[in-house]
Amino acid sequence: KVYNTICKATLARQESVCQLASKVDGMIVLGGLNSANTKKLAEISKSAGVSTQWIEHPDELEQGWLKNKDNIGIAAGGSTPDWLIRELIQKLNMM
Repeated sequence: KVYNTICKATLARQESVCQLASKVDGMIVLGGLNSANTKKLAEISKSAGVSTQWIEHPDELEQGWLKNKDNIGIAAGGSTPDWLIRELIQKLNMM
């Protein structure tokens, strides 16, 4: 027997990344480098053909990577704290 153990929230997050990746010039995936959930989000984004950066903290964002990118998508792993997401958005707005 095969059981699907992926929760609905995780599936929804993965589907959202797939849809968003098709609409942006680059995707930032924020979350732990040891997180299987976050790794899957980065893989989905890359497989959609969009330039993807996977970072654990906003300070790791490579400013040069943003060059020639008008629309940036942000995805975060399920256990990524909201304050880190807000910090990343704030950093992007200041660049």
